[in-house]
Amino acid sequence: MTAVNADTIWLSFKYRYPVGYAIRPSFPQMNLGARLKKAISLMVQASSDDPAGCRISCRDPGLNETIISCKCLKSAVDQGGNQGSDNSSGPGNGEKKHQMNVKYCSACGAEMTIRVPKDDDHARPVCDRCGHVHYDNPKLVVGCIPVLGDQVLLCKRNIEPQKGKWTLPAGYLENGETVQEGAVRETLEETRSRVDIIAPYRMFNLVFVHQIYLMFRAKLLDNDFGPTKESAAVQLFRESEIPWENIAFESIRQTLADFFSDRSDQAYPFEIKQIMPPKQHVDPA
Repeated sequence: MTAVNADTIWLSFKYRYPVGYAIRPSFPQMNLGARLKKAISLMVQASSDDPAGCRISCRDPGLNETIISCKCLKSAVDQGGNQGSDNSSGPGNGEKKHQMNVKYCSACGAEMTIRVPKDDDHARPVCDRCGHVHYDNPKLVVGCIPVLGDQVLLCKRNIEPQKGKWTLPAGYLENGETVQEGAVRETLEETRSRVDIIAPYRMFNLVFVHQIYLMFRAKLLDNDFGPTKESAAVQLFRESEIPWENIAFESIRQTLADFFSDRSDQAYPFEIKQIMPPKQHVDPA
């Protein structure tokens, strides 16, 4: 078993939702035993229904990360615990393993395994042959509120998820374009309309689906719009006509609600908001 220095080790608690949302408080001033008990307490508070979905990671300078299953760790703490080590160097029995979405290296084609790269603090897919590290970072979704007079342009989704529901034009930012260019392109692709970007309006953190939404206010240049392969219908709506009960995504619902609320004062402050994971989440893009 590996000896662990209780004075220098730090402990983080991570609760993994099925889609990977994580919170990671740390307690550097506590001794190891106190940290373990604190993490267990937080684990129970965060998820009384799925303790197997939690994991506790211990890391010490110069040592490899040791991931201890919460089930085994709780048992050890209840019995007084062994502050020195755990007899497992990987996920314990019953623990959900890190989901790897890349199986083969894009550099050499060899198999990838999940581990913490040198000088890193996250488990990532790492190539067993050449050492290439795959970084899976959040995706940026850009879109806009196309406005013409007192109306806004919405499109009815013709693709899953949320097919048949209404949304604002938005989609993933592509390499080689600015966020404004991406919002203009997505609007053209989804509604066949042309817009001029006015200003950024809302940003949403959707941590549970690894996305960031950036929505702009925009001026609709003309009435030349219509259905596309992605949109079964495209239509202008006044505030009283918005199909609130049939809006595809919470980020879009909040964007529209804030926009109409701000319009009465003709002041549109930029805000950053958080979308929390619903019980049955829907991936916006």
